[in-house]
Amino acid sequence: MVIYIVNVLLIMMYSLIVKKRDKKQNKKIITVIIIIQLFLIQSLRNISVGIDVETYLDFFANRIPNFTISELFSHRFELGYKLLNKTVSLLTTNKTFFLALISAMSIIPVGRFIYKYSKVPNTSFALYIAFNFYAFTFSGFRQSIAIGIVLISFDYIVQRKLIKFLVTVLVASLFHISALFFIPAYFITKIKLNNMTILLIIILNSILYLFRIDIFKFFTQYIFENYELIETEAGSWMLLGILIVMVCLFNYRKVINVEKSNNSIYILSIFGVSLMLFSTVGSNTMRIVNYYYIFIIILIPEVLRSIRNIKIYQMSLFIINIGIIILLTWFLIYSDTYRLVPYDFFW
Repeated sequence: MVIYIVNVLLIMMYSLIVKKRDKKQNKKIITVIIIIQLFLIQSLRNISVGIDVETYLDFFANRIPNFTISELFSHRFELGYKLLNKTVSLLTTNKTFFLALISAMSIIPVGRFIYKYSKVPNTSFALYIAFNFYAFTFSGFRQSIAIGIVLISFDYIVQRKLIKFLVTVLVASLFHISALFFIPAYFITKIKLNNMTILLIIILNSILYLFRIDIFKFFTQYIFENYELIETEAGSWMLLGILIVMVCLFNYRKVINVEKSNNSIYILSIFGVSLMLFSTVGSNTMRIVNYYYIFIIILIPEVLRSIRNIKIYQMSLFIINIGIIILLTWFLIYSDTYRLVPYDFFW
């Protein structure tokens, strides 16, 4: 567990250690250091670290090399992921190498996204860890790659290039079909937040909450037959998300004045929190939520940077850092869903 805590503490400290007059260069150095750090922790682990790792590595090293063409198309994994496994297995079946490759494909796009859109990259990375997005990559190989590709598609939302956006999301769906649920993102980001739209969102979410069980039953009966109606503990995450969004909305005008594309960050974060309504009755819903909720790691630093009073800014940053440590510690001790503890190196 110590390695994860030290990891976050180092990330928080880099902005103090790395000092250059060129802010862009400073940002690039911090981002690269953190990407390498996250990559090494994940790729050098023992296969016992991560709940589904052994299954994925068995598929890569022992099953996919012997697949026929028909088996390649009939197996339940998405085609893109199977082709990746098959291609790499032709070169090597070394499990550590494959773990490193998956880690790079999962983390580098996230690092690119944070570098491009976050004003405070180390805080965004720390939030990425605190909200369990990093923990998920230890086990969810296919969807972690898909999320990384989806984050690249955000460029085309900002640029309003629909075809490129759709193609990128379709590529992501070749690694996990759930990526297709990000397609509405292109259209909902046109929504502008004001008193009326916020009120409508609250009313709509209230209605969805009341009928969430019936709606979830409909989807599991006719579309997602493998999903089950299960009461979960996601309500606490949902309440935390609601609280964060409400606080962030107070600085909406200031944040938008800094960067117009931040409106999209707000909308996607709010949509992610709204989808959490259904995660309270079905844990698999979080697979869809994560495509949207991950934008919270950009929203919080954007709001933070909009604070002009230096004392309030420093106090806010201190509170956020303490919250990150508390969230991570709680997860590792009481809710190690992805089986990250104990951490062991592959040797």
